Amino acid sequence: MFYNQHLCDVHFDFKDSQTVGAHTVILSAGSPVFSAMFRSEFLESKTKKVNIIDIDIEVFRQLLIYLYTGSAPKLAEENMTQLLFEAADKYNIDNLKTECTDVLLKCVNLDNAISLLIWSHFHSAAKLKEASLKFLAENSLEICSQPEWMDLIINYPEFPVFSAMFRSEFLESITKKVNIIDIDIEVFRQLLIYLYTGSAPKLAEENMTQLLFVAADKYNIDNLKTECTDVLLKCVNLDNAISLLIWSHFHSAAKLKEASLKFLAENSLEICSQPEWMDLIINYPELCLLTMQHMSKLLNKTNKTAND
Repeated sequence: MFYNQHLCDVHFDFKDSQTVGAHTVILSAGSPVFSAMFRSEFLESKTKKVNIIDIDIEVFRQLLIYLYTGSAPKLAEENMTQLLFEAADKYNIDNLKTECTDVLLKCVNLDNAISLLIWSHFHSAAKLKEASLKFLAENSLEICSQPEWMDLIINYPEFPVFSAMFRSEFLESITKKVNIIDIDIEVFRQLLIYLYTGSAPKLAEENMTQLLFVAADKYNIDNLKTECTDVLLKCVNLDNAISLLIWSHFHSAAKLKEASLKFLAENSLEICSQPEWMDLIINYPELCLLTMQHMSKLLNKTNKTAND
């Protein structure tokens, strides 16, 4: 049915005018995200066309084949497994994520252990992250001689944190110089002031709070992260609730994410009329689904109270 593209009722459009057809009933059965996308209130349910801008067509085709057949023929091919995991994660296809993880667990070696550690950390692949850490620990002598090890120390200090940066074997302890390439100087200055004094004078300034949270997260300064979160919790409104939901999701700010979801549920009429809501539907369907679940729960609770 999928291979011959017969009687497809939805089409996915990719760059270079490439298109893949599918059947909504099969996709909805295999993915709660697809199910939400094809409900009557969503754009995709009306046009039966979905633009895919962040997934390669061959990766997406493998994902669709998996939903139809229960297997992805190219899953174990080089450069496919991680991309397929990311696509499965976006559309909440847990079985496919598990199969991708199982393949990657068999592939951890000296050449990729560091990159897999970083990747698994940012994609919440806990089992693979643990396996990568175990491999690094068991092969520390070989790993520490690799240039990637120094890159890990400098660019991802959350793995060994600040204290590790200044151990005798690390570059920064020898030169006493650290290049900061991903944090604005004023944000970093506020972080240092916080470490010295326990407060950051510009913490609540516009555009500072989120950047300071990200910096504090990078260097594992939990108290500063908490203070940033407390400021952001007071700022959730109609203009920023959707953007804060997206931001908090990708920065694992659970308290702010929950507050944003609550606000969106309580203000659903106003929110659903915003152009940002359509952007959320198209670009972050998993967050849209989560938001609608909160809206539904609140509506059910309100109806129950009214009936009582």
